[in-house]
Amino acid sequence: RSHGFRIYMTILANVPGNSSDDNSMAATERYAQYCIDRYGSLVDFWELTNENTPDSLWITKVAGYIHAHDPYKHLVSVSWQRPNHPAIDIISPHWYGKEDVKGSDAVTASQINYEYGLIQKPVIFGEQGDGGWDSLSAMRLRGRIWSALFNEGTIIFWNSTFAKDCPCNQYLGWEERRYTRILQNFAVLLDSGVRKSEFYQSGNLNIWGLQSQKEFALYIRNLLNVNEINAARQIPVNSPIYGSGYWYDVHTGDIIGQSDLSLGQQTLTIPNFQTDIAFIGRNAVPNQPKTDSLFRIDINPRTEVLLKTPINKPQTFSLQISNTGKNPITLVKNWVSSPSKILSLTINTPLPITLMPSESITIPVQYTMSDTGGTGAMISFQQSASPSWENVAISATGILNSKVAENLNEEINARIFPDPANDKVTVEFHSSDVEKTVIRLYTIEGVMVAEQNSVTGSTTFDVSKLPKGSYQIICYAGGKVSTSKKVTVLH
Repeated sequence: RSHGFRIYMTILANVPGNSSDDNSMAATERYAQYCIDRYGSLVDFWELTNENTPDSLWITKVAGYIHAHDPYKHLVSVSWQRPNHPAIDIISPHWYGKEDVKGSDAVTASQINYEYGLIQKPVIFGEQGDGGWDSLSAMRLRGRIWSALFNEGTIIFWNSTFAKDCPCNQYLGWEERRYTRILQNFAVLLDSGVRKSEFYQSGNLNIWGLQSQKEFALYIRNLLNVNEINAARQIPVNSPIYGSGYWYDVHTGDIIGQSDLSLGQQTLTIPNFQTDIAFIGRNAVPNQPKTDSLFRIDINPRTEVLLKTPINKPQTFSLQISNTGKNPITLVKNWVSSPSKILSLTINTPLPITLMPSESITIPVQYTMSDTGGTGAMISFQQSASPSWENVAISATGILNSKVAENLNEEINARIFPDPANDKVTVEFHSSDVEKTVIRLYTIEGVMVAEQNSVTGSTTFDVSKLPKGSYQIICYAGGKVSTSKKVTVLH
């Protein structure tokens, strides 16, 4: 919770039995009690089932049991949604689709208000997805989450960060996560008493509103052209307060302008914006709202995959770090986590470095794989205005290739027989330090399949169960590659 997360827990995937089965209901209540005891202090919302259709009495009994026994009084939902059921506190539909990006705000408002507008219950979309990533997915997501906030709803995305081409779910990349964090920073500025105000349009602008006795807020979006630069636009507003108003850039999370507010009808001039912008007016607040500095730098790439890296051959890749905010940002330190001994990462760029708005810097990263196999690491950067770190995930594999011989220490003379081999292959060698010699057998792709520590100058590998093909035998002396020889396995 300290990081802004809320937990929505589904208790059952399917309904075990039905409401007329006393034994089944007793078992269900025991399980509900277990969930309350085990997870009650950790979750924020209960969902009875997922995409299931329990009968009405079953819902009444199970939701009633949770209401009576949950000391935290968490709200209860069910999926499929049952908006009019008296024991259900939350309406939780599932929504998947790819609407025209110009109408993302209006489509979201329709999803909330058309079917559920007259029911006095919160709407939380228990699942939502974009139907596969495209170049407009992040903009579409931004329109949905801001419209949901201003229509008293919220969205739980079915996250498919692992793949952009997932056919129904929502890809949550760095841009999507930045937009979500920016919305969260704005939402915490709102008074808990705000309620939805009447929607209206001004020219080609949709204007969504929230207000209370202390403040009011607007979300404004161009309904015809998401690429248009909206310059010096003016809109009529009916302010319930006097005080100060702040224009909030929904792309970067920055305060980009201020307007004085009087009570009642007036005209506000909007700072130049593209696609959408937000506004918050507050009653007699002496200082402008504060926003954090998370997601103000963009690192490209966020994930670096280093495949088939030649072992013991230093390599380099580069990170481009950009300041996406409106204020200078200072990178004060970096940290490299390399849990595996076979991957080393080095950054020689001296810090601190200050980046002005829109400024970028390229930072080279040197890396070396000392052995075959796969591993991972993390590179992190800290900025002066934020306690959090900006991370880059690294995954790497090392392979043997024709250039390995350039790195050999010729301390071991080895003989391999028979070649080709059928059941066993023997390695005989002469080394200045036999007791510190390690012999490894690899596939031709660099995957280790066997290892022997030899103290006699000879070792034998059982290859009877290995697939036929070419393999590589490597002798290590003092931790370094000393001899590399190929062998063929035939059955």
